[in-house]
Amino acid sequence: MKNSSNLRGGFIVLASYCLWGLLPVYWKLLQHIKSSEIVAHRIVWSFVFMLLLIMFKSAPGTIVSVFRNIKLFALVSACSFLVSINWAVYIWAVNSGHMVDASMGYYINPVVSVLLAFFFLKENIGWEGWTAVLFALSGIIIMIVKIGNVPWIALILSFSFALYGLLKKILPVDAITGLFVETAVSAPVAILYLVYINCYSGSGLTFHSDAFTWLLFVFAGVVTAVPLLLFGIGTRMVSLSIAGFLQYASPTLTLLLGVFIYREHVPAGKLFSFALIWTGLAIFTAVRIIRGGISGKSSGIEEPV
Repeated sequence: MKNSSNLRGGFIVLASYCLWGLLPVYWKLLQHIKSSEIVAHRIVWSFVFMLLLIMFKSAPGTIVSVFRNIKLFALVSACSFLVSINWAVYIWAVNSGHMVDASMGYYINPVVSVLLAFFFLKENIGWEGWTAVLFALSGIIIMIVKIGNVPWIALILSFSFALYGLLKKILPVDAITGLFVETAVSAPVAILYLVYINCYSGSGLTFHSDAFTWLLFVFAGVVTAVPLLLFGIGTRMVSLSIAGFLQYASPTLTLLLGVFIYREHVPAGKLFSFALIWTGLAIFTAVRIIRGGISGKSSGIEEPV
């Protein structure tokens, strides 16, 4: 039964990563809108989608309990802050020609997840986990030395999402409730921002957008909430380190899109950094498969379906 849960959780997490890997295509359709305005719409319409979804839940008391519990509400608010930062940097990177840098962030993210799993959840990551960490750090250092700049896009994306994954792992709330409260916390700020830039500063384009752009705004809530829900469900069924390493699909799809579809240039130094990170990930994955540990260890928290 536990193995079945682990396997199902792995597939759910993998599905969320595949959807994320293809999201740049969606954000590119909104390239004529500035990134901060896209993020604000993404938050607002995600909240609307979750509000509609939560209406079909029969346990509104769970939501109320989150708002009443100061510690729990603080943790969910931290999730909201982390995912908002992640969205803002990611959309800016995609629409500013830094899709390859964004993909690097999500290659580094599993390594950060491994470290968090070791230090906070006391998971045994083994020598293969430390090898992956060493290769990733080497790749970052070489990139700094060879190219001459700190990969801040990749680092912000990797740390913000790894911390988000850690909090989602330990929060004693189901995925739907958690995501609803997260969006409810950030939605008022997003609405105020949209009102300001569109009604006062005049820098917004919301009221000047055509029907297709508005359709993209509205469905931004759906394309945001669905993979996050899958991620929230899946990470509670497998170990955090395994959930992190299952995300290869996301940065790989993004990298392929950036290089072959959107024709982004990849310098030799950055390519070498990628090679080191890939090597570490390959070693970790191979060892885990040989040991039969790819299904991971259940967190012991079952997600209501």
